[in-house]
Amino acid sequence: MKISIVITKRNYREYYQAAIDSFLAQTEKPFEILLSENHSTDGSFDEVIEKFSSSSKVRLIVPPTPLDTHAKSVAFAVSNASAEADYICIAAADDYWKPNFIKEMNKALEYYKLLKPKLLYCDRFLFDAKMGVFGCSASFKKPMVSSGLEAFERYSASIAYNISGAVWESKFIKSTVKNVEWSGDAADWIYSMEAARKGVIIYYPKILLYYRIHRSSTSRTDIKVDTYEKSMLLYQKHLEKDNSEYTLKHRNLAPHHNDSFSPDIDTISAAYQNRFRKMQLLVGRLGLSFFLIKFFNILTRKSS
Repeated sequence: MKISIVITKRNYREYYQAAIDSFLAQTEKPFEILLSENHSTDGSFDEVIEKFSSSSKVRLIVPPTPLDTHAKSVAFAVSNASAEADYICIAAADDYWKPNFIKEMNKALEYYKLLKPKLLYCDRFLFDAKMGVFGCSASFKKPMVSSGLEAFERYSASIAYNISGAVWESKFIKSTVKNVEWSGDAADWIYSMEAARKGVIIYYPKILLYYRIHRSSTSRTDIKVDTYEKSMLLYQKHLEKDNSEYTLKHRNLAPHHNDSFSPDIDTISAAYQNRFRKMQLLVGRLGLSFFLIKFFNILTRKSS
């Protein structure tokens, strides 16, 4: 699979280079690395222009004016990603990826390709400049395959509330980010819910990156023009317009987390799991049939 990396950057001068270095150090190279510089004010804007304007490894884009919501920043970056990519990974300017991030995510995408997932996300370590690494963002020990808003809010909301560590189907995310009017600063959460509503999302339990606790936004201006609650109310109206009868349960977007809950893979979206296993069984039988036919033809030729 071709995976593009899209970086949304606003400030974070002390971290962005380490993030980019970790993207460049992937054992399996990304299809492209796109850096969206949202007019930083911490002295890193000119630095980025000088470093990457003519870079052959990182493509630099700059919006005409500063973007004031996370949704606008993500939409600008994603809309400029290559149309040839199969999946897009949206990274924050202060993330740090393990060298095998893309390799492992590609392996998972290949394994689950029959389900055509809209979203695949891995586990990650949370860390802080002062505290260091202090925890894993989830406690699930097995992969999860889920679909639908109810399953998302019940099982996935505590670990899919942030864009970091997520790989999105290119066509889906390019279409979804256009809806900046109802995603606002809750874009990460709402994109994940749309993925669950329109298809399959998969949680891959390997820890493949380090995610920093933000002191300010890594993507938008410091002016708060939207709230999570407002975005969720607008998204609920969007669902109603789209003839969805589902009522959101977590409108305040307070990420809930249950360390004692570790669901078994067979209890999550059984229909999708059974469908996937049936497809695997069918492919296996077809392969075995092909082998037996070929083997029989060889024996027939030898006996004649």
